Amino acid sequence: MKQAPLASLSDVEWLKRHWASIGENGTFEGANPFSVPFYEIKGVQAAIGLENSESVFHGPLVKGILYTNAETAEVHYSNRIQDITLIPSLLKRNIDQKEVMKAFGTSYGLKKSKSASYYLLDIGKERNNRFGIYSLQTYHSARIEIEVYYDKNKIARLISVSRF
Repeated sequence: MKQAPLASLSDVEWLKRHWASIGENGTFEGANPFSVPFYEIKGVQAAIGLENSESVFHGPLVKGILYTNAETAEVHYSNRIQDITLIPSLLKRNIDQKEVMKAFGTSYGLKKSKSASYYLLDIGKERNNRFGIYSLQTYHSARIEIEVYYDKNKIARLISVSRF
């Protein structure tokens, strides 16, 4: 039986499909797996990093998913994907924390902050977005760590998958 396209699903069903894919394949549905060499991923060049920090992650952006392989301030580039970050707003998704918990279940940990950490997203040579992050929710699945970053209204701004 053919599955409905992701774009046609409600936010919770969309997240459940991604969660199932993370459990089966280690990454989001439709995303390249960690085994694909970094240089083979073709997309628009993008970067994400903390404002006022040298920690910036660069890589191709494909259908709302940013592939990065090294934190440029500290690590030399490698040919392996390090992190795969889904940016829901680029896909016109406005997902709140309750929806994430319905789809992903109970998290491993939740960290909150009284003040924001600002993440900057550049696509190509343009500043695309500035996300004020107030909390971080962590999940584990097999050898994968999933981090969901929320703004002050508990809207998921970034969902990152990495191997540990």
